[in-house]
Amino acid sequence: MFAGPQTLLVDWAAGPSNPGSGAETYRVSFYLAHYVKPYIVLYAYDHSKQQGYLYVPGKEDQSYRQTYRLSSAGVEGHWFRALPRWEDIVRPMIEKQLTIS
Repeated sequence: MFAGPQTLLVDWAAGPSNPGSGAETYRVSFYLAHYVKPYIVLYAYDHSKQQGYLYVPGKEDQSYRQTYRLSSAGVEGHWFRALPRWEDIVRPMIEKQLTIS
């Protein structure tokens, strides 16, 4: 999942990139095919940059034990820019969940 430069989630080729200090942050979990436990990431959206970011859990994070087998060494514990495909899927789901709550 994290080996290539293009995936559904992250622009790996751009390298680590932190969201702005005013970014809204959410905990997002989802299931991957053939994997029993949910994959958990932090997602932040910086309205000023109109850019989303994903945080891959690091060793110090509670969700790391569930997700460490799915990531490549060196990406854990860092924020990365989210790809537009991720935004197209996740932003509407978050907006819907916020209106329900």
